[in-house]
Amino acid sequence: MTVAQPVLTASLPFTMRRRRSAGLLAIYVLTAIVLLVLTVYPMVWLLIGSLSEKNGSYGLTNYVELHDKFGAGGVLLNSWIFAFGSAAAATVTGVLLAVLVARTDVPFKNLARFSAILAFVSPPWLTAMAYVYIASPNAGLVNQFLDQIIGVKPFDIQSMSGMIFVTALFLYSFVFLTVEAALSSVDGSFEEAARVAGARPLRVVCTVTLPLITPAIVSATAFSIIISWGLFAVPAILGMPARIYVFSTQLYLFLSSFPPRLELAAAMGVTSSPLRSWSECWSGFCGAVVRPTLLPW
Repeated sequence: MTVAQPVLTASLPFTMRRRRSAGLLAIYVLTAIVLLVLTVYPMVWLLIGSLSEKNGSYGLTNYVELHDKFGAGGVLLNSWIFAFGSAAAATVTGVLLAVLVARTDVPFKNLARFSAILAFVSPPWLTAMAYVYIASPNAGLVNQFLDQIIGVKPFDIQSMSGMIFVTALFLYSFVFLTVEAALSSVDGSFEEAARVAGARPLRVVCTVTLPLITPAIVSATAFSIIISWGLFAVPAILGMPARIYVFSTQLYLFLSSFPPRLELAAAMGVTSSPLRSWSECWSGFCGAVVRPTLLPW
C-alpha cells in the first residue's frame, strides 16, 4: 500500500492533463466544424446562385452579362484602386504621425493621440457627409468661396481621389494606434547605438526604427486594405453621384433594383471572392513572416 500510493499520485496529474488535452482538442474540432459550416455552406449556395439561369438550368450566362452589360472588370479595378490607395495613404500618414509622437519631442502629443482615437470611433459616413458640404464640386462651401474670389472651383470630393482621401482620414487612426503601440514596446537601445555611431536622425528612423516595427506596419496595412474593400458608406456618398462604382456599391445597385438581380450579385461575389481571399491570405502571410531586420547604417 505504501509503495503503490506514490505511483498513483504521480500518475494522477498525467491523466488529468491527458483528459484536459482531449477536451481542448474536442472544443477546437467542434469550433472548426461550426466555422466551416457557417462559411463554406453559404459560399456553396452563392456559387449555385451565380450559375442559376432564368429557365431553371445552370450556366455562365450571368457572368457573361455581368462582364458585357455592367463592366465588372472596371468595377473590380476601381475597387482595387480604392482599397490600395486608401491603405497606402493611411499607412504613410499613420506611420509618420506615430514616429513623431513616439520618438520625438513634438508638441501636442496627447492631442494627436486623442484625434486618432476620435477618428477611429467616428463612422466614416460622418466624415464623408462633412466633406460633401465642404468640397462638393458645385455646392461646396470652399468651392463657392473660391469661385467668388478667383472664379475657380478647384476641389471635387466626389471623385476617386476624394474617396481615397476621406477613407484615409478614417483608416490612419488604426495604423497610428497599431504602430505607436509597437514603438512603445521596442527597446530604444538600438536607436541609441545608431546615434552614438554617428547616424543622423532620419537615417536612424529609416534603417533602425522602421525595420523594427515592420510586422506592425504590414499588419496595419493589410487590415486597412481589407476594411477599404468592404467599405460602403464613403463610396456610396462620394462615388455614386459621380458614377464611380466599387464592389460594395455595385452590389447595392443589383440588390436594390426592381426586381432584385440576385444572380448577378452572386456572380460578382464569386468573381471577386478569389481575388479578395488571395489578398487577405497574402497580407496575413506577410504579417506572419516578415521579421524586423536591422539594415547597416
